[in-house]
Amino acid sequence: MKSYYEHITDFTDAEMLEGLLGFGMFPNKIPPFLTSKPFYNYVIDKSAVFAKKEYDYVSYENMRNINVPRMLAIPHPFGYANLCQFIAKEWTNTQNYFKDKTENQTHKISRVHLRKMIDKQSLFEMNYKNFDDDGFPENDLLIRSNYIAKADISNCYPSIYSHSISWALVGKTEAKLKSGRKFDKEWFNKYDELSRKIKNNETNGILIGPHTSNLKSEIVLVAIDLEMENKGYRFTRYIDDYTCYVETYNDAEQFFIDLSVELKKFELSLNHKKSEILTLPFALSETWLRKLKAFHFPEIKTKEGKHVLKIAELKSFLDLTLDLMKSEKENSAILSYSIKIISSKYLGVQAKAFYFKRLHHLILMYPYLLPYVDEYVLTAFNYSNTQIKELLDDVLDYSIQKNIPEATSYVLYLALKHNVLLDKDYTSEILNREDCVSMLLVYLYTLKQGASIKVFRKKAKDLSVLEPDKYWLFIYEVLPYNSLKDNFKQMKKDKLSFIDDDFSRKYLVPIKKGCVSTLSSVISSVIKSK
Repeated sequence: MKSYYEHITDFTDAEMLEGLLGFGMFPNKIPPFLTSKPFYNYVIDKSAVFAKKEYDYVSYENMRNINVPRMLAIPHPFGYANLCQFIAKEWTNTQNYFKDKTENQTHKISRVHLRKMIDKQSLFEMNYKNFDDDGFPENDLLIRSNYIAKADISNCYPSIYSHSISWALVGKTEAKLKSGRKFDKEWFNKYDELSRKIKNNETNGILIGPHTSNLKSEIVLVAIDLEMENKGYRFTRYIDDYTCYVETYNDAEQFFIDLSVELKKFELSLNHKKSEILTLPFALSETWLRKLKAFHFPEIKTKEGKHVLKIAELKSFLDLTLDLMKSEKENSAILSYSIKIISSKYLGVQAKAFYFKRLHHLILMYPYLLPYVDEYVLTAFNYSNTQIKELLDDVLDYSIQKNIPEATSYVLYLALKHNVLLDKDYTSEILNREDCVSMLLVYLYTLKQGASIKVFRKKAKDLSVLEPDKYWLFIYEVLPYNSLKDNFKQMKKDKLSFIDDDFSRKYLVPIKKGCVSTLSSVISSVIKSK
């Protein structure tokens, strides 16, 4: 079983730079058509230097499992490159910091952190588990415990004060003594400065989405973990959620008090609405999870070993899922989990038709499900282009009507991937709402159809004058190189794109005479013809 510090020492400075810049720039929740790997290659190959100024960022509204949106961010590539290069340069200092804060842990307190993953080049994944590396400390923590105290940091990432990163790294007293221009080049102050510069020089909050933010939050939170350990508490932390194992009810109440004190030192606060004390024993797995796993599927199997689901069993399983959702405050993560279970089953013709109609209804009610639709529904059951078109047309209408940009983005992404020609043209509405990701996707959709892109070029030019940083991705991909400035101009001239090349080859560019063109060459030819 690996310790926290052993995971940190797994990485060289070069691996940190590649992981953070090449695979950690775009939030995981965005439709998977973007990549920063070519940009990382450009930075390395060209030894690119970017202005050390403040940059704004692209916003992306992501629907959470409780049907409440949260704002994710795509950082400006130049500011993000500056931050990643700095982290790589000072990686030894950061490793030593994590060693100091975690080397004496009796178990790994933080359950989600940067690590090397099997068959993945990114450094962070929210739900990644490896019990060989992580163990299961809960069993030991339960011994001699009668209560569990559950606590949550209120608005963790939006509340992290940039100065608190340096406070954690060297202590608040030293950080304050060594603040100001005289100490600008101190490595701990650089963490603060470059973190601000990718957020328009704001001190309050760190961006949600880029993997550098996961590292910065861990820098602050392991300092708090150590203080709580020193007070004698036994606990685990899942990002910003704490689970503490105590003997008495009074101990649980005291945990909340002490945690609040330690959080306040970093200008963070406890979310009292989510704090609760639970009496042991109780099941470690959520009730809904155990009930779904315990559902009895019929024993009839296909030659491949898949359970055969008829409409009656499928309906019963979905009814159970919806009942559990209602008892868990409309938590649509329960439904996404059920969708994953069903994807491993075999559905006959009638069951497939029934399932598609039922999900059509549920997706409109819970847009949170859209990221799971392609892998676990459309592809898993090989639905026809006609059925997919029916679903996408309806969801697109709904997303425009209700102004849900994430749903719009996923519809356009799926239309591109499944070669669906949508009934209605909402280009004007999408451009007027100025959501960067959906604007870029409708541009790619229009490009694929061979229609005029003049309206997109005009929009990109207008935005490049008014708010270039907030829409840098759309502006960069739409405009030709001679309309761009600074490093962007040379990058575009070199045909660098943030659109994943594999995605563009498979889904954006028609195959003609056995030859597949690159996206950049097709864009160039279309622009010349318009």
